[in-house]
Amino acid sequence: DEARRQRGFTDFFNLQTKELQRHVPIITAEEFIKKEGGLDVVTKTKSNAKDQQIHVPEHFKKGVKEVMAHCEHRLKSKIWCGKLYDYYKEVGYVPSVHGGKNCFIFDKYSLEND
Repeated sequence: DEARRQRGFTDFFNLQTKELQRHVPIITAEEFIKKEGGLDVVTKTKSNAKDQQIHVPEHFKKGVKEVMAHCEHRLKSKIWCGKLYDYYKEVGYVPSVHGGKNCFIFDKYSLEND
């Protein structure tokens, strides 16, 4: 925000370095929803069905459209981030992973391919 009242992850960590981008491609929430949501809620065009991963349910479309480009962390705001977070909670999955018990192993193919 222009008044700098709200802080985000990028205020503390530089996510735009070439080295980080080389290893961890970063996209915006808007890009993510357009790509993975299965429906471009801005143009109302359907994406390729085989690419659709986590569609935007009908009851979330209006709210997600309003906040996917920019949102505020104020409950009274018309562009409150909760609209986006509620969508993520409904369609997302958080595995039960514990640092001392579990680890992820990715092969070279997984890291280099989508």
